[in-house]
Amino acid sequence: MDYLKLETEPHSQSYTIDWIKKGYSIKVMNLSYVPISVSNLYQDFVACDVVHMNNCRILLRRPWQYDVDATYRGKRSIYVFTWEGKRINMKVYST
Repeated sequence: MDYLKLETEPHSQSYTIDWIKKGYSIKVMNLSYVPISVSNLYQDFVACDVVHMNNCRILLRRPWQYDVDATYRGKRSIYVFTWEGKRINMKVYST
């Protein structure tokens, strides 16, 4: 959040999660709207829950997949969806 200079706001319903770090519960109290884009073809903001971590990942799951009717193609590691009449193939990078 600091590196990307993204603003946060209080989460409407804070909650705890246990799956990020074994043996610890982490409280989710903030969210941020993160811009994503594919060239000039697709630009949007994804609402992301914010938790303290040593590294960063954005998990594109529901409701984003539902909202844009995206299909994840695992072998090619891409999301495929149509936006404003154009077919978008968005590559998913992992490190």
